[in-house]
Amino acid sequence: MDELFQDLQTLTQHRTTVAESERPFWLLEGLPGRYALQYNVSFARRFLVTAIALTTRFTRGSFQQLSCVAEELVLRLLLEQAKSTLDLFGLLDSGTSSALDSFADQVYEDMDHEWLYDDAADGIDEEPALASLGVAPMGIKSWFTPFNEGRYVHPYAFDAQEGAGKEDEVGK
Repeated sequence: MDELFQDLQTLTQHRTTVAESERPFWLLEGLPGRYALQYNVSFARRFLVTAIALTTRFTRGSFQQLSCVAEELVLRLLLEQAKSTLDLFGLLDSGTSSALDSFADQVYEDMDHEWLYDDAADGIDEEPALASLGVAPMGIKSWFTPFNEGRYVHPYAFDAQEGAGKEDEVGK
């Protein structure tokens, strides 16, 4: 969480996006690069709130399933950070790596979000034939939209879509 707070601070101080900034980011640069121009202060706030809500559900024991694409991306970043930290301290052995992979296999309903990192798959979620297969919309505007009515997305992240970016426009 500290790293996301620092990324948000960098965006806030420099009134920029991840793509336009020359400064390094801890985690936001780990998101799909094709949307980096849209990773502004408003987006970073919503993503941070999503990360906090997800980790709260994990630690409180109330987690049941991932709720939206943003949560899938948060979990991806968390798992990458966990592996990096374990490796740094010499604790990432094959058993630990296998356990983390098994956890990911159980938590993710599918791996559609991985398409966001593959430029060759850009727009694949818009294919009419795939809609019937249940592929969730992958455009950044839908990242904070619950997969269905039974899924929880924090109201700040979900409701912010209406005014996203209005008060945080770059160059304001």
